[in-house]
Amino acid sequence: MTKRYNCCLIFLFTLIYTSSIAQTTPYFYFKKRTYGENFTKEYIKSLRKYEIKLPENKKLAIAKQVLSQGNIQQLRNYSSKRLIEKAEGEYPRYWVLDFNQDRKPDLVMLYNTYFGPSPGYYYFFKKANGTYTYLLDGMGEIYILLSNKKRTVIQHNLGTIESSETEIVLTIDINHQKQAYRLIPKLYFASETPFPKSIEAKPKLIKVKKNTALRFSPEVKDTLTEKDKPGEYIDNTKTLKGNIVARYQAGAQAYYLATRGKWAFVAFVPNKLVKTSLRHGMDEDYDEKTGKVKGPRIKPYICGWIPISVIQ
Repeated sequence: MTKRYNCCLIFLFTLIYTSSIAQTTPYFYFKKRTYGENFTKEYIKSLRKYEIKLPENKKLAIAKQVLSQGNIQQLRNYSSKRLIEKAEGEYPRYWVLDFNQDRKPDLVMLYNTYFGPSPGYYYFFKKANGTYTYLLDGMGEIYILLSNKKRTVIQHNLGTIESSETEIVLTIDINHQKQAYRLIPKLYFASETPFPKSIEAKPKLIKVKKNTALRFSPEVKDTLTEKDKPGEYIDNTKTLKGNIVARYQAGAQAYYLATRGKWAFVAFVPNKLVKTSLRHGMDEDYDEKTGKVKGPRIKPYICGWIPISVIQ
């Protein structure tokens, strides 16, 4: 499997005001990103400005400190030798990022290879007590959406290997004054989703008055999608039927983000999800006893379109 950089459009979500982010959870923002020939170079360049201003040997010592902490389960098989191995491709073996430029690390990233193979990182945050805590790991990239002396907001875009997989973004909100962070609920959406040009400045929670189908486009398209053949993937995001990516019970809540004609673009709160076709191989939880997939451990807010007529 290969990551389809040239044809995959990645969308990120959060709502940014001039000097702050007003919403508490989740954050919404979307931006089209096209993977091209110089993507990796431009991505690495975007992170360089946030590197901690320390000599390389001290940055390496910080990366080793994360490993030597000894209580991070995700690193139990990660050798310190990997930090000094020659990099494969353009991705550095580690990053030490200092967003508010106080010469103290905020985020440490340790290189790892995922399915594909695809480059990615483990992400660790330095807490006020000086210890490091695991945030997430996976392929894909992080984008700094807001950064100042008091606060930094980052989004991690997991990316996709197969075009049938869902797009996933997760927001990390860092408070530099308290040296604390919050992981904002992740967003799922189909790569084919046509997004609105703008969203509501203050998205409100609405309820649907009946069982509702969430569609990736603002139209009723109930043609059955072609079934997967053994060992093969379809060319587009998997759906339940036609352009339906999820179904919700009556009374389900969603953030109302935008309007297009008789349709509303929303992000559903996960507690009344009936079923969804949106899945990603790197965001699955497994039952250790049976080996069966149980779906994501942290339930996502799924984004898409619903008729305005179903809103209570």
